Amino acid sequence: MKHIDWNATSPAEVILERRSILHMTQIELALHIGLEKPNFVTLMEKGMSSVPLAQVVALCDALELDETWFLELTMRSAKEAGGRRDLTPLCDRVFTPENLRRYADLVEQRDAARATNQEDRGDGDA
Repeated sequence: MKHIDWNATSPAEVILERRSILHMTQIELALHIGLEKPNFVTLMEKGMSSVPLAQVVALCDALELDETWFLELTMRSAKEAGGRRDLTPLCDRVFTPENLRRYADLVEQRDAARATNQEDRGDGDA
């Protein structure tokens, strides 16, 4: 099970805490998420730079975090971490139980349609 800390107030706090718990250096984390230099990890941990949305999945993999939870925390914290836009209204709309359930249903429908199309074309996994 992936880690969730409902008391966390910022991605900076989570990154620093999880990296410490996992006994990972800033250099190791930087390399795992595709950064050549660890200084950006330092900036994220100090809250001086927001977490790039493109790095959320890699960070979640490295730090064993739940992706949906950390994405929401990251988006809600973007403005405080020097971001130009306040993404809180988007989060308020997207990250509701109803919308997440609806999206899960849509993904299942999409996947079923793709599987049917593959079978119809004869290019399934068999």
